[in-house]
Amino acid sequence: NSGVDGVVLKPATKAEIEDEFLAAGTEVSVDVSAQGVVSATPAEVVALLFLTQTTAREGGAVTPVQYRVTVTMVDTPDGWLVSSLQAQ
Repeated sequence: NSGVDGVVLKPATKAEIEDEFLAAGTEVSVDVSAQGVVSATPAEVVALLFLTQTTAREGGAVTPVQYRVTVTMVDTPDGWLVSSLQAQ
C-alpha cells in the first residue's frame, strides 16, 4: 500500500489504532444531519442518512466529514433489523 509521497502504509491492528487515538486525545462523534425514506414496503425500508462525523484532537483543529449512507432494514420475526449499509 502506497500513501502520500511514496510513504508505505502498513495495516494496523485495532489495538494500535486505539492506542494512537487515545495518545492523541482524539474524540470522534457522528450526528445525523438529515434523513429520509427512499422506499418502503411492509417488509423492507430503505432510508438515506446524511451523517456528519467530527474528529477532534487535543490542541488540533476540528475536522468535519460528511457522509451519505443508505440503510436497508427488513421486518423479521425478531423485529426490524438492518440488512445492509452502503456509504455513497
